[in-house]
Amino acid sequence: MRALFATLFVFVSFIHGASPQVDWLFPIGAQRGSEALAQIGGKYNWPLKVWSESDGIKFLPEKEKKGFYRINIEKSVTPGPYLIRFHDNNGSAQPRVFFVGKAVDVPEKEPNNEMFKPQVVTNLPAVIHGKFGKSGDVDSYQFSLKKGQTLVAHMDAYTAGVSMDALMLLRDKRGVKLAFNHDAHSLDPRLIWRCSRDGDYVLQMACFKFPANSSSSFDGGADRIYRVTLTNGPWVRHAWPGSLAKGESAKIKLVGQNIGNHEVTVAASKEEKVVLPVEAANGPLRLSVLEQAQIIEKEPNDNNETANLIKFPVTVSARIDKPGDMDCYAFEARKGGKYRFDIDSFKDGFLLDSQLSLADDSG
Repeated sequence: MRALFATLFVFVSFIHGASPQVDWLFPIGAQRGSEALAQIGGKYNWPLKVWSESDGIKFLPEKEKKGFYRINIEKSVTPGPYLIRFHDNNGSAQPRVFFVGKAVDVPEKEPNNEMFKPQVVTNLPAVIHGKFGKSGDVDSYQFSLKKGQTLVAHMDAYTAGVSMDALMLLRDKRGVKLAFNHDAHSLDPRLIWRCSRDGDYVLQMACFKFPANSSSSFDGGADRIYRVTLTNGPWVRHAWPGSLAKGESAKIKLVGQNIGNHEVTVAASKEEKVVLPVEAANGPLRLSVLEQAQIIEKEPNDNNETANLIKFPVTVSARIDKPGDMDCYAFEARKGGKYRFDIDSFKDGFLLDSQLSLADDSG
């Protein structure tokens, strides 16, 4: 009997000494200037304390309702992703990502599995918060578009630490397939489609298990959580150029959907990052402030004869404008000198698999 008691005592002590485990947070975001009710799932002793990357995001535990928090997001919080940590005296859980958005939040309402019985989203832009609650789950959302408008549907899930591979399918009211997207940024889909006729349209979404297994069926579960921004208005993809030199002002062009030829002037800064406010459903953009000089590529520079001359240290902002485009840069090097060249593109969200090569002046 004493041996059994000792074993139980050690087991209970281990449980009380373990760090909390938080497997999911739902929803994974909310509109700035709003209050939201969120739930966590995992193994933990209630209530857990919460650390936020932003002082303007506060998680207040519902003491009588285990696992639930009342979240207050101040209006002054800059939209974007923030790290959240749940912790107690025994340690901290793995960090979660929480998005602060601009558009109105729309919680999913089941049932919305069927294409002809979708959940209606009355106004765009909007941010949908949902989950694929069980295996085979398909979520359908209906909204109206006018001819000439460009729809952007952007999902945040895998990029927020959710282990799933989602897809999007756009149909008209008859069920005709109009557009499809699977992976746009990492494993998360982003669907962009230009409307050719006034009417109601249905966006359907589902997910596969990740990492994948031998099953080809749609996945689901309590932790298959997503956030989708829907807009028929401005959406910013990136800025050109994507950085500026310290102490210098610059004209920055915004590139995206439904924004036209929009350019803003950025004042000189000594900070590491400059926040570039944009009137769009997403954003703002954060531009890196460089210690060294920056030059903008000048075309044509497709061969050694037309190469742009550069002096170190330098950052070059450039684009591969068309298939087959090659950009060349000439520089002087000293015998025994050590030089480092880096191309930043894919890690900044661009779908470019770049190649870099060096040649002497003879080619």
